[in-house]
Amino acid sequence: MSLRDPDKTFIKVNKALGKIPSIGPVPANQILPWISILIASWVFTMELFNLGLVGFFSVSIWLIATWWLLTGNRAYQFLDRFKSPPGTDWITGYARYTPLLRNRCRTKRSSQARK
Repeated sequence: MSLRDPDKTFIKVNKALGKIPSIGPVPANQILPWISILIASWVFTMELFNLGLVGFFSVSIWLIATWWLLTGNRAYQFLDRFKSPPGTDWITGYARYTPLLRNRCRTKRSSQARK
């Protein structure tokens, strides 16, 4: 039996630690909502409106993609675009936003009249 040096010996770590469980590319927390979306799509497209399989697949793929986009890992990248900016002074780059051009013209006229 050999003694292990704790400073030089590698420690085996499970690769799945800290990862979200998934089945292929589909996260495990999306499976039940997707099944309910498929059932609801079937009821509406096939039973109520009789749109056929093309309509069923179109509606279900659209709803599943929307659900995945809104509840996925990095949903904030899409949803944060709809937040209004803080305050009333919007700044784009280095120039301050001036909503009315006539205010700017008045200041130019008054500065030219002073000269």
